[in-house]
Amino acid sequence: MSTPVSARAGMDRRQASVLGSALLAALLFSMGLTAPSWGLDPLALAAIAAPFPFVLLRIQGNGASVLAATLLATAIVGTLSTMTGALAFVALGAIPGLLLGESLVRGRGLLRGCVWAGVATTIEAGALLLFAGPRVTTIVHGWIDRLRSPALLEQARAGGLSSDRLEPLGAQLERLAEVLTLLYPGLMVLFGGALVLANAALVRAYLARRDPAWLEDGEFERLRWPLGLTLFFVTAVGCLASPLTRAVGANLLLVLGFLFALQGLAILAFYVRRLASPWLRMALILLVVASPWAVYVLALLGLFDNWLNARRWAEVPAK
Repeated sequence: MSTPVSARAGMDRRQASVLGSALLAALLFSMGLTAPSWGLDPLALAAIAAPFPFVLLRIQGNGASVLAATLLATAIVGTLSTMTGALAFVALGAIPGLLLGESLVRGRGLLRGCVWAGVATTIEAGALLLFAGPRVTTIVHGWIDRLRSPALLEQARAGGLSSDRLEPLGAQLERLAEVLTLLYPGLMVLFGGALVLANAALVRAYLARRDPAWLEDGEFERLRWPLGLTLFFVTAVGCLASPLTRAVGANLLLVLGFLFALQGLAILAFYVRRLASPWLRMALILLVVASPWAVYVLALLGLFDNWLNARRWAEVPAK
């Protein structure tokens, strides 16, 4: 019995979608892996968008298509790099993309998908530190040694940097090295969170233009973390008082500050949307985010919002 032409065409389209999503995701992630060897560090940013094709494929197809694309893309990345690169692709590319897409398909919204994917990347960072901690520490210390290396200052001097600016640059690099030595576990968690947010922004921009029905209006503006998270914040501050727990407290405070800054940004977006035009909203948000003190102000706003409920003053009264 012959297959109908329409069924064969649909099957061909699905196969093309699977192949295209797998190739695009593998290409984006592989550009990030190979960029340092080319000396073009900006290309490493392409790896951040690796989950994006899986989200679109899950919206357009079924779970079997996404699984096939994941296996194919993982095989491509493993062939182009190493087994470690393939595992990193699964952790940072496939899993966040699958969780974001699954949340949208199940009607849970993009914000819930971000929470799922953020929890997944946090668990992955913890597992990496637990099972490969010495190797991670060696890699991080290698980066820190490069920051402290006199050769880096010599490269800056050869690039035309004046002598009166070399000493401040050396002091800044030394402070950066100290920060990395203490906070690299928390920065790993923040990297996973930033990756999830970047892909959520890409998905939202795409759907807002192509299919807005997938999106829930004002979803991010209602972001509010549970009140119990403030207890962890107080605990982290208390850990800073003892040298034995200072590293744990600093890393926990870094992660919690990131979460509360997101809540503060949601409050800002809530008010700006009601008080300004779309272009002015974007300009104000960029102005606040670009300020060096903005992250601290937003984190404090998000922290105290758990008691103040800062959005109640602009809520539309119920009929």
